[in-house]
Amino acid sequence: MYLFIILTLCALLISNTRAQCSGQPNAALVGLKVQYDLNPDETSIEVKTFSGSITTTPINLNAASEVNAYKEANICLGRKTLSEISIKDSGGNGFFGSGYAAVSVNDRLLATVSDFGDEVSYMFYADTVTCNSDEIPFVLDIKYDSSPESTSWTLTDTNSGSVILSNSNVGNTNYLANKFLTVTQCVSVNNKVYQFSITNDDGFTAPAFYRIFADYDLIKVGNGFTGTETQEFTLDGSTTPIPITVSPTPVPVPVDPNSCVDNFKARFQGEDGDGNSQMQPCVWLDPDDRAVLKETYCQTVDARAACPHTCGVCVDDECADEQGVKFTLNGRFGYNCGYIRNRLTSNYDRYFNDFCTGGDGAEKCKKTCRKCNA
Repeated sequence: MYLFIILTLCALLISNTRAQCSGQPNAALVGLKVQYDLNPDETSIEVKTFSGSITTTPINLNAASEVNAYKEANICLGRKTLSEISIKDSGGNGFFGSGYAAVSVNDRLLATVSDFGDEVSYMFYADTVTCNSDEIPFVLDIKYDSSPESTSWTLTDTNSGSVILSNSNVGNTNYLANKFLTVTQCVSVNNKVYQFSITNDDGFTAPAFYRIFADYDLIKVGNGFTGTETQEFTLDGSTTPIPITVSPTPVPVPVDPNSCVDNFKARFQGEDGDGNSQMQPCVWLDPDDRAVLKETYCQTVDARAACPHTCGVCVDDECADEQGVKFTLNGRFGYNCGYIRNRLTSNYDRYFNDFCTGGDGAEKCKKTCRKCNA
């Protein structure tokens, strides 16, 4: 099921048609993908807009409280309006098992969350979803500290000296304390030189950080400074400032099916929801909307060694998990192979014996349970 939602200060319009906001020049697109768990009634989602007054709108993707349901939605918000999306769990443990929520802004993945406790939220101030043909989106991700009013930043066109975007455009600093904010702005690529400048005279220190992108190409990551940091970059329409490049992927080597399996006990260097370095398991790369992260991290030696199947290091044509199939575990129906992968990651020895030595788990998830020759 896919919902299209237009959020204004006055009303919420819901349609069953999948659509983008490109036909609405004053709209930005927020995407939601939610894999509900066994307790869908504990999950709630809401969007707030901060424009003079605060407007809160609930987003009900799963009105029937379907267990293990997968739902998607597009939310069209006012362009350049400070907004916040919050995902809450009344049970206090986020999503159970293989449940998760993925949030994107203008088709750029912002975060994928699962074990978040009571609540997780993300703020954004976004330009229109589709830039003009001679533009690309400039993106600022910034994690504020408890005194957001101490931090100021600007994006300047050095050719003309004009300030294109600044923290004063976003405004409402009293709402940004300890928050993660994404800002997008369409900028020209016609041989333009830009300067990003950020100032905090009291000290911009962890967990506060910032990172800036030209489209998906990382320009700079910064924190741990007092005073001002600046970064200039040029966009000429053909090259990008500091492109994120990956090595050519070797041709996968055919192997015995039972040896082409991820190491569920292993961890590799990944990142958390705020972009900070964090050790991650192979299942962190599973969601479809983590394709960019998967492409990046699967070039590292550690990830390829830990996750040969996920990263495509090896390939076999003889055996695979049954995708999209639900089955019974321990007398309860509604589980899938993704759930077993998550359980094996948390405690391999315990859950392998529980789920992979017999029954539907071993039958439906032969790749995960190493039953390819059984």
